[in-house]
Amino acid sequence: STRCARNSTATSANCAAQCTQLASQLDTLWQILGKDAPRVDLLWWAAVPEGAPATSHPRALMADPALLGKLPRAMDATGPVTYILDPNGFVVLRYKPGTDPSDIRTDLSRLLKLR
Repeated sequence: STRCARNSTATSANCAAQCTQLASQLDTLWQILGKDAPRVDLLWWAAVPEGAPATSHPRALMADPALLGKLPRAMDATGPVTYILDPNGFVVLRYKPGTDPSDIRTDLSRLLKLR
């Protein structure tokens, strides 16, 4: 199936509780997407948090400093940053730490309808 979007998270090495909470929220969001869920990949630019639910199949990517340096405000001292990328890997949207997952869901649903 064609992937429409990637929900990607840039994390610092010490985000433990925040990253686990975000992983749970993104997993819930992924499940709510229903039939569109297979079109969305959840990617982590760090190790997947230990307490992350396995149902959304998050994938860990190697944290490449050169890549992270090209992302808009990738590292934030207040917590993990979330991005939505298009199928070509371009950053479409960025969410600051603590963004309400329902805001991400709304935007992601709109993008999935365009495809």
